[in-house]
Amino acid sequence: MANDAEVRDLLKVMKLFPGADLWGSIPCGPWSRWQDVNLAKGGQGYAKRPKAARKKSIKILKNYIRCAEQDMCALSGPEDALAGQIPELVKFIKKHDL
Repeated sequence: MANDAEVRDLLKVMKLFPGADLWGSIPCGPWSRWQDVNLAKGGQGYAKRPKAARKKSIKILKNYIRCAEQDMCALSGPEDALAGQIPELVKFIKKHDL
């Protein structure tokens, strides 16, 4: 879901099959609490990797939300990960009372 063209195609397919289930799971690695340990060990040289991975993860989340807004879907992720604090995700959860 990181590719905008693929998301546009998915939205078209979703219109063909209203009510179909679509499940999503955001990559949790970039948001894992283990990243704190990795940053402590790897320092600033390591910091670029999780930052880039989080940026991609947020793009995936935003694209998933685009699809979910069209037809409510399910999303999963670890409860203790930092992903639960992403503003876009918190807004989506509150908006739909999830």
